[in-house]
Amino acid sequence: MAPKVSVVIPVYNAAEYLGQCLDTVLLQTLQEIEVICVDDGSTDDSLSCLQGYAFLDNRLKVIHQENAGVGTARNRGLKEATGEYVIFLNAEDFFETEMLEKMLTRAEENGADMVVCGHSVFDQHSKKVTAKNTIEKQFLMHPVWTPDELAEKLFICCNPEPWNRLIRSEVIKKNALQFVEQAHTDDIIFPCLVMACAKKIALMEDLLVYRRPDTRVQQTNTQQKFVTDTLTPLIHLFDRLKKLDLMDACRVAYLVRVRYSLQLAIMDMPASQKREALRSIRSTFPAEIYDQIFSCSAPAISLIIPAYNMARYLPECLDSALHQTLENIEIICVDDGSTDDTLDVFNQYAGQDKRIKVIHQENSGQAVARNTATEQATGQFIQFLDADDYLEPDTCECVYTYMLLFGLEMCQVAAIEFDDQTRKEFENGYHTVSWLPQNFMPVFNYHNLLSCLGQVAVTAWMTIYRRNFLIRKEINWIHKKLFYEDTPFFIEALLKAERMGALSDKFYHRRVHASAITQNIKTNFKDYTEIIKYTLAHIKKWNNEEKVFLTYTYTLLTKAWLNFGALSPEYQEIQAPKMYDLALHIVKKYHYLLPADITAWCLKYAKSKNKKKWLKLKFYLFLAKMNRPNYTINLIQVIRKPEWCIKIFGLPFFQVIRSPMQIDPEDLPLQKKVKKCEEIFYKICGLTFLKVEKKDLYG
Repeated sequence: MAPKVSVVIPVYNAAEYLGQCLDTVLLQTLQEIEVICVDDGSTDDSLSCLQGYAFLDNRLKVIHQENAGVGTARNRGLKEATGEYVIFLNAEDFFETEMLEKMLTRAEENGADMVVCGHSVFDQHSKKVTAKNTIEKQFLMHPVWTPDELAEKLFICCNPEPWNRLIRSEVIKKNALQFVEQAHTDDIIFPCLVMACAKKIALMEDLLVYRRPDTRVQQTNTQQKFVTDTLTPLIHLFDRLKKLDLMDACRVAYLVRVRYSLQLAIMDMPASQKREALRSIRSTFPAEIYDQIFSCSAPAISLIIPAYNMARYLPECLDSALHQTLENIEIICVDDGSTDDTLDVFNQYAGQDKRIKVIHQENSGQAVARNTATEQATGQFIQFLDADDYLEPDTCECVYTYMLLFGLEMCQVAAIEFDDQTRKEFENGYHTVSWLPQNFMPVFNYHNLLSCLGQVAVTAWMTIYRRNFLIRKEINWIHKKLFYEDTPFFIEALLKAERMGALSDKFYHRRVHASAITQNIKTNFKDYTEIIKYTLAHIKKWNNEEKVFLTYTYTLLTKAWLNFGALSPEYQEIQAPKMYDLALHIVKKYHYLLPADITAWCLKYAKSKNKKKWLKLKFYLFLAKMNRPNYTINLIQVIRKPEWCIKIFGLPFFQVIRSPMQIDPEDLPLQKKVKKCEEIFYKICGLTFLKVEKKDLYG
């Protein structure tokens, strides 16, 4: 009598685990089974262990072969199988004793050609289950599915592994299905082919297999390269589907599987290897596969290059754009009213390559130039490239592939800086993605960055954007001729993006030279303070979370303070009013408590220039302090007469009734609380002549 189920177990140096594996198979509640163990040239005691079990149970058959790999071993076992159903198990795993009975019952009740169960991950060191991989609930709604019903999710509705599924032998024989013997990670191919050939598929909620993923006892115990592990099996699957005349029916499901496999592989990859992997996708996949996933009729990326008097740097910049390995791009060059040969250089290159489009405008600033180019861009993605910088040749290819795979709206890359004179490269930590942890998720948004939001560089040229995201969210450059226009544009995009990513490779080369905007903070400091005011005024429109606003207030103000401190004394004297005006603006408008060093400088500067301004600033600082939380004393009425406010502070009457005021946290008696309030008030405002009556304190 033929067995109901043939269990095929490839074995390679698994002596340590074979006992538990075979015990759980031979003790199955389903007795009508045959167990075919194929020893794949083991060098440990695996073969003798198998022979010992075969002597005790005649349902177990042992086959020995020279080491040829797991695919060959499974195919050899498949040839010997005589059961109505077959299942492929691994020698290092073990199973629930009701596994085969439950799966067979499900198959016979529903006439299923394949039954798939969930599995648990068993840690060999702790001897505990560390994870449970169940079938998603959406696939448990029906007892049985057809391939058409699963549609595009046919190959991703469950893990594509041979050891979690019971398969009707007739389906395998009828379609001459075999494991690919030369592929290291061949598991994905055979299960997907069976699912494409099966008429009915049943998915079970039960976790019936215990998987040891880190034993390193399988036929391949070295880490394979991305091409061998991921791309090659996907290519084999494509070829086999075509030979079986199933490609048309399974085309969408196959493309979804490819995207999913690539996502998983790249997501688990160290950051240092992602760039090579992204490059290898186009060079390894046949055009027939690659074009269906990554190609489109429109340009993949629109490179936008605004320029003002950059003729000497443009050739290197434009050459880097034209020599991108991804050729399906457009290059939009905007001459912002240059007085040198910038426009001539643009036109010369445009005459040599039809991908270049040249726009000329009156000098209106880089932000306006970028807006003009963005309106005319047709690419799926947009990248802004400064005219004095250049890109790595594979920038567009790697970023485009990465953003498409993970459906990103924006992706930041790292930059390397170089000296214009010596060409010596150096790293500026701010222009890297050093804030990105090693194992950070590939898709995130600002919520995931709250702990490091201030570290993310607010430079738009380090980031590639999905064009329809910018259009949908109405993200534009500031309509003013100001330097440092990157800041509000990037922050708005970051706060509105739902899917952001980052690549740590240094794709962008940033030139440092004397005429660069960032090198002329001494003359552009005014613009920087104006940009900060503009950004802070709009942040709450883009996002109303207090933590976000406070983070950017601190970050932008601190950066302004550091830039101011780096100025020579003579330029500090020139720019001091702008620094003071920015600090006063933030205190007045947002009741923000300045850092101690900025506060001390502001008070010193205001006092030396104008006592009225000094008192005014102190009053605002005082109000800001009173409005801080967790205070234990209320100031019911600081000033009894409104005219004092006008006379002393030069301000209209401020409503300060019931404003909290900070004191020591200890529980002081009323008299000491009053005295403390007076001391704080006098210290902050410096107004020793203003009498505060005790009866007006403590509410």
